[in-house]
Amino acid sequence: MTHSFITERAAISRAAAAVRTVVSANKAIPVLNNVRIEARDGRVGLLTTNQDCWAEVTIAAAVNDPFAITVPAALLEDIARTAPDGAQIELMLTDTGAAAKSGRARFRLPTLPSDQFPPLNDHGIEPQLRMKLADLIAAISAVDHVKAGDHMSSHQGVLLRAIPGGIECAAFDGNRLSICPAEAVIDGEFAPMTIPMPVVGKIKSAMAVGVDDITIGHNGRLALINGGNARFLTRLVEGKFTEYWKKLPDTVGEPVLFSARDLSAAMARVGLAQDQFNNGVAVELATDSLTLSVASQSAGAATDTVMVGYSGERRKTGFSLQFLRDAVGKCPGDEAELHFDGLGNAHVFARSPNAPRHMVCPMNV
Repeated sequence: MTHSFITERAAISRAAAAVRTVVSANKAIPVLNNVRIEARDGRVGLLTTNQDCWAEVTIAAAVNDPFAITVPAALLEDIARTAPDGAQIELMLTDTGAAAKSGRARFRLPTLPSDQFPPLNDHGIEPQLRMKLADLIAAISAVDHVKAGDHMSSHQGVLLRAIPGGIECAAFDGNRLSICPAEAVIDGEFAPMTIPMPVVGKIKSAMAVGVDDITIGHNGRLALINGGNARFLTRLVEGKFTEYWKKLPDTVGEPVLFSARDLSAAMARVGLAQDQFNNGVAVELATDSLTLSVASQSAGAATDTVMVGYSGERRKTGFSLQFLRDAVGKCPGDEAELHFDGLGNAHVFARSPNAPRHMVCPMNV
């Protein structure tokens, strides 16, 4: 009997694209350029890895005879992607490797034995929380613009920690902190864990295969995200993340109520006067107005004023223009608030429930 399977083009195209996100060109270990295919019991599993994380997606298929093999991940995705809409794709083993066909198109695929492929070993990690995948992705996306440098290796990722009613995602680079809550059901204890920043985008892509509800568990070294037909295993960042929740200073004084759209536009305009030697923006607050100023030797100077809701004392300070733009740009909706704490840090957040909060340290301008 021929080892083969037949499946819908849309299903294998989506799955192949999802798992390919963890594949990176590897000349030293050729099998890591491949996707492991395991066909059995009416299902086909696609598995890829770079040895730091693993992505697996399972799809329905008509399986003739169970088999496992590896083929180039990029080639399989391209074959599925370019097949006509509504087509079926058949993949079979041959004496010289593997073959695929869709309609009148025929392909030969080089193979490597499946036993050379590093397996996904979840080490018995049990689920510790349940939540919506969309909520996790939204919370991560609200903070993953903050990237720590090599001098803060234990912070080079996104922290997940349990809070009342769910989890909180956070990223910190020494000059700014972004946090965002998300609803989740915690089953027992869930210790804080930090997902490596390069892996964050891969999770978003690898799990985007129609998954709705997910579970997450970890053992301090590895984390497993399970979405039914999709699984993602990743190594975690080593070291302790700053316990910011114990140290976050309280805000003082009057809040500044502003339009995120208007302030973003004003920062884009004054940013035209920025050059490579000056990345700061001066901020001056007065009653119901916020004035931004940027000056540089090569690009001149620019000033713009935005009408805000503010009744406190006049205040002059400065921030990284890019950091402030990132914080305001991550506010969902248009109505937002700016607060200051006793150390001069700016706290920016939208006026909506469960909105992300961004703290930006001041700088001399």
